[in-house]
Amino acid sequence: MAGNEGKPLFMYAKLYAEDVAQHVSRHSLYCRYFPELRIAVSPYPYDLRLSGLRRAAQPEKAQKILAAAFGTKNPYALLHSWAGWTLIGYKPERRCVIRGVYHPDHGQDAALADSQGYFLKFYARHQGEQTVQRHRYLAEEGGFDFIVPRPLAYVEKYCALLLEEAEGVPLEQCLSASKCEAEDALIAAARALVAWHRLPIALPVTASADAEIRSAAVGVDSLLGDPESPARALAEALLERVPSAPTALLHGDFHCRQLILGADGVIRVLDLDELTAGDPANDLAYFCAHAQTMAVLGEIDADRADWAGRFLVESYQSMSGRSIPPRRLDWHLSAALLREAEQPFRRFHAEWPSKTRELFTLAQRAWSGHLR
Repeated sequence: MAGNEGKPLFMYAKLYAEDVAQHVSRHSLYCRYFPELRIAVSPYPYDLRLSGLRRAAQPEKAQKILAAAFGTKNPYALLHSWAGWTLIGYKPERRCVIRGVYHPDHGQDAALADSQGYFLKFYARHQGEQTVQRHRYLAEEGGFDFIVPRPLAYVEKYCALLLEEAEGVPLEQCLSASKCEAEDALIAAARALVAWHRLPIALPVTASADAEIRSAAVGVDSLLGDPESPARALAEALLERVPSAPTALLHGDFHCRQLILGADGVIRVLDLDELTAGDPANDLAYFCAHAQTMAVLGEIDADRADWAGRFLVESYQSMSGRSIPPRRLDWHLSAALLREAEQPFRRFHAEWPSKTRELFTLAQRAWSGHLR
């Protein structure tokens, strides 16, 4: 679909569990609501809940957002910083991540150097404040074994968080390099995760994954189109046999695309939005599940993906002194693969029906491993 000046226009549609006509009516200029279907359709970036992102669609307001974030009184001094924005990730009505490069036109002092990259994250109201708290806590606790991007500013009016860009080599790239380089990167990742799991849980986090597992199952069943609802059956089987384990602070979305290997050999950990508490095996299993997803989608060699997961788990156990029983890891791997089974559709993969089925089959296989 073409937008202004022939540029592509990204639309998103959302199905609601209940009627939201009253909420949507406030945004009728750019949102079309179908009450009989409970579906709202909007063009990006006119998001129904991300008010800061909506404002950022207008150049004048985008410059004001940056001016507030960088602490300058002259919003036009950041014109070129805004012009180079690149969309990194977008979850409608939840959050949006944009990358920019800092170019001060008038040489004012700021937290970044000229031409340095930054990330601007827009949140639904109140979510951004929680993420700022997480970044500050983990920035203080990290340093030797892991580093999180420094929060530079939070603009409450726009629910916009400004973060420095982590410099280094993405772990995803390291996994495709020589085995020696991949081993070094995975050892650094394991060291970071061990240190992370040893931190005191000094932040308000959720500790139950029940709703997330059930929600993923509903989505996967919809994609599979199987009237017997096998994903829901797997979810209920998982929740009936949750393994007992020690509780630790978890990243919640730990995988190779969230990790940057710095020149100093220390891992930079990105995206603290899914921070939670639970079994340390959860983070390890999600790394393995994401690597398997990349293999299914043809983004990495399948043998390399399997090896990377095993090597990370072995390195983690050796460094932490914790032995994680295979059956416990298989439980978390099955749950993680169930969540990952929606990814081919979310990423607009041309063969998403078969890829969804393949990932769900892997989730069932991991569950069978748990039962053995």
